[in-house]
Amino acid sequence: MTPPRDPWHLDRRVPIAMIFAILCQTVGVVWWAATIDARTTALAQVTARNVVRIQRAWDRMNADGDKVTVTAERVAKMEGTLEHVARQLDRVLDKLDKRK
Repeated sequence: MTPPRDPWHLDRRVPIAMIFAILCQTVGVVWWAATIDARTTALAQVTARNVVRIQRAWDRMNADGDKVTVTAERVAKMEGTLEHVARQLDRVLDKLDKRK
């Protein structure tokens, strides 16, 4: 036969300091968890803002890249024109030198 169970009770052998320490630990853990939650929320907001900034910078960079491509094409055409003018100038100068 098993002895009858007594309902739970606080024994005088448990010091009040132990109860206070456990209570302080519990409050500390809850406070720490709340702080971590607040930091995580703040970091999520900062990350979201940074993602938007990076996307805008990426869009500007792509737009600038398109402008650079157009500018490079124009410079290439100008180089071709300058080479053509330089060849014609060389011919004219050669003709002038032959006349002398």
